[in-house]
Amino acid sequence: DTRETISRVEILAAIDDITATLQRNDTFLFYFSGHGTLAAPDSGPTALYLCTRDTDADRPATTAIAVDTLQRIFKNRVPCRRKVLILDSCHNGEAKSFVTAETEEQLSQRRSPLDPAILTRVGEAEAHLFAAAFHQPALEDPALQHGVYTYYLLQSMSRRSDDSDLDGNGVVSVVEAHQFARDRTIAHTSGAQVPQAMFKEIGREDINLSGGDMALAAAERGLLTSY
Repeated sequence: DTRETISRVEILAAIDDITATLQRNDTFLFYFSGHGTLAAPDSGPTALYLCTRDTDADRPATTAIAVDTLQRIFKNRVPCRRKVLILDSCHNGEAKSFVTAETEEQLSQRRSPLDPAILTRVGEAEAHLFAAAFHQPALEDPALQHGVYTYYLLQSMSRRSDDSDLDGNGVVSVVEAHQFARDRTIAHTSGAQVPQAMFKEIGREDINLSGGDMALAAAERGLLTSY
């Protein structure tokens, strides 16, 4: 929701409400486009956050949504077997991000300020998509009226689905959508923004994002056959 009134509590409450009704065979997708920030404690890994209307840059742990928290919710509280997390935000203090002067000072004293371990927290039949590497900006383009990555991700599931459907089965999977958006984001930003993703699939447990009803049904039958 793009309303300026959306707060941290409201987002987490909405996740609770939705996940309470999910069944095993459902697909759950969480998408966020907005500002991000990070905290760099004196010891321990850097923490990444999504910023809401009421986020205080000096108190992200209690006023923002930790990316780690979202990933743990996906792992422990979402019962369906297919899950997608899409974050069009950055955490480096540029573009769709802000970082306090104190955090910048702490980061300047580190050789490796960002925590790569966050990319390993992916469950089975799950995809976590990030609009940019954590040290890069997530850019917006007024001509596109979207964040660059979001624009091409939407294109992959609509007007450009023929191009993104790499195997020609009439269905765009989350892997195909990301690959399409990634390549075009890199080209659009001349390499300033490189999207990244982590996937974990079991057997042929594809996560399909778009396609005609018949094509989606055929893909589901193919999954059952593989089992």
